[in-house]
Amino acid sequence: MTEEERYAKVENDKQNALNQSNQMYQDLLTSNSQLAQQQKDYINTWQTTQNEIADKNASYQLGLQNQNKEKAQKEFQNEAIASKNAYYDFINPYGAQAEIQAKNGLNNTGYSETTKLGAWNVQQNRTAQARASMNNAVQQYDNAMKEIELNRDTTKAQYAIQALQQQLEASIQAFNTSSQLKQNQLSNNQVLDSEYNNRYNTVWNQINTEKQQQEAIRQYEQNFAFEKQQYDENIRQYEQNYALQKQQFEEDIRQFDVNINYLKEKDAKAYQLEIQQLEEQKRQAQQEQANWEREYQLSLQQLELQKYSAYAKNSSNNYALTDGSNQNEDQTLSAGGNKINTLLDSLSKVSKPTNQNIISIINKAYNIGDINEMDVQLLLRQYGIE
Repeated sequence: MTEEERYAKVENDKQNALNQSNQMYQDLLTSNSQLAQQQKDYINTWQTTQNEIADKNASYQLGLQNQNKEKAQKEFQNEAIASKNAYYDFINPYGAQAEIQAKNGLNNTGYSETTKLGAWNVQQNRTAQARASMNNAVQQYDNAMKEIELNRDTTKAQYAIQALQQQLEASIQAFNTSSQLKQNQLSNNQVLDSEYNNRYNTVWNQINTEKQQQEAIRQYEQNFAFEKQQYDENIRQYEQNYALQKQQFEEDIRQFDVNINYLKEKDAKAYQLEIQQLEEQKRQAQQEQANWEREYQLSLQQLELQKYSAYAKNSSNNYALTDGSNQNEDQTLSAGGNKINTLLDSLSKVSKPTNQNIISIINKAYNIGDINEMDVQLLLRQYGIE
């Protein structure tokens, strides 16, 4: 990923984490609000139910008192009628009382009138006593009904106070829970913000470290390329000198052959000694050439060994520059440091550092799992093998 994409990924991850956190706390706040409303609804339902029970109980009690009140009124009416009937029976001119007075000769006398007046007073007193008893009973029943209503209102007031207290407690609990959730949300968002700021700084540090490593690798490879060029130039000059020297040896040997052939053609027997001397000189020249070529091959192998030792050193240093960071980048050897160093040490000790030998050692390390395909490509590139 590019730098912008890596920074954008951290920012996107941060926003996603914040959104998830905010959504979670918003859901909790909504649930808390719904729970508080449910508690209030339950309290209102409880208060309504209790009030209905109180109303029904009071209505029942009031009904009983009204029945008693009606009974008292009815008893008064019955007593009034009874006293009136008794009075009418007493003053009836054809009644039993009139017959008694007539038998005794008391009709239309003062005694008769006096007894009638007495009967009237009795009837009035009887009615008055019944009315007083009724009024007293009605007053008691009315007072009882007022007390019932007062008790009902008191009970309902107590229910209202209890409901208000419960609603207040529910509101306080909901407020405290909501406040705690909001505080937790703020704290969690601060933790997330700090965490992703640290991740952002980590990415920033990684990118800077990668740039520094890339620059170090670039400079190192630039220096190594110059060193490699010098080795290649030395080898080229050495091979050029070898070709010239070899040409000189071959020319000297050819000249010996010309001289020997010339003397053999002129008179081989007469020049036998000279021919033997020339052949000995030719043999010595050939031996000298063989010795020189062996020394040349040894010197050339030494140059090649120095060259490949430089390759191995560059590979080891290049791995050291990239080891432990950016392990997903294309230019990093994936194998462990010990295995890579062992492999590079083996490559630096090759007696005949030819491409075939280098490739053979690298393939062996690959087959046993010490390096992967990317490592093979990097090592081959380091040794100049395409």
